[in-house]
Amino acid sequence: MSEITLFEGELVDDGLKRFKSRVIRSGILSEASRNKFFLSKSQRRRLKSAKARKRERKRIRLTKQFEEPDFKPWVTDTQWPPDMTKKPDSDSEKTPYFYRKNTELVQEEPTFFVFGVAVFNTQNDGPVTVLVKDDPKNNDGKGQSGRWGFPGGGVKSGETSEEGAVREYKEETGLKIRKPTRRDILLEVRIGTHTSTGYKVAITGGTLDKGEEIEDIAIVKLSELRKWVSGGLLLPKHRRAAEAFLEKMKM
Repeated sequence: MSEITLFEGELVDDGLKRFKSRVIRSGILSEASRNKFFLSKSQRRRLKSAKARKRERKRIRLTKQFEEPDFKPWVTDTQWPPDMTKKPDSDSEKTPYFYRKNTELVQEEPTFFVFGVAVFNTQNDGPVTVLVKDDPKNNDGKGQSGRWGFPGGGVKSGETSEEGAVREYKEETGLKIRKPTRRDILLEVRIGTHTSTGYKVAITGGTLDKGEEIEDIAIVKLSELRKWVSGGLLLPKHRRAAEAFLEKMKM
């Protein structure tokens, strides 16, 4: 224990300064600092082991991050099939390739779904549109759950989205439509490699005839389409396309 004696006539502040210097020289503060958080030998060993395991997990994680996986999950949304010999260029500002971490998902071929919103005039009801409902029996039980949608389907290999829209409309309704263009797009939704596109189309001929994969066809007045939209009778993407179509028609 450090102690001092005040000299005769010495100020208290000066005495405290001498006391502080003596405490520092004695090493009491350093010893107290070293034992501030005292750990036993077993506790120090456990702490050292935990830090070592943490460093090893980090090393393995960083190693896997820069290793090329066997299944090569490099994907691109600008070309198909992608060039599997290339990797992303980290120096470039934008690259069509990106790496999916922590996934076992292998390459997926892009799929395209198209449908058409058409309006034609009738003598009695005025402007009407065509809605269809898939038959679950013809789709392995994967029908549209009682909800309606506009005629459409998947685009086949070798055809464009616009050509697929013309073919699907004819197969499901028997009606012919004019080939749409990019200007006729009402809705385009991309989720990963899957794209759904809704077109505003014009009927050019044909006879209304229910397709093999269709459970029912509905002819809906354009003035009543808003009720179908608000009533939740349409599939989500078709509902959004109908809203965009009604907005264009100012209805």
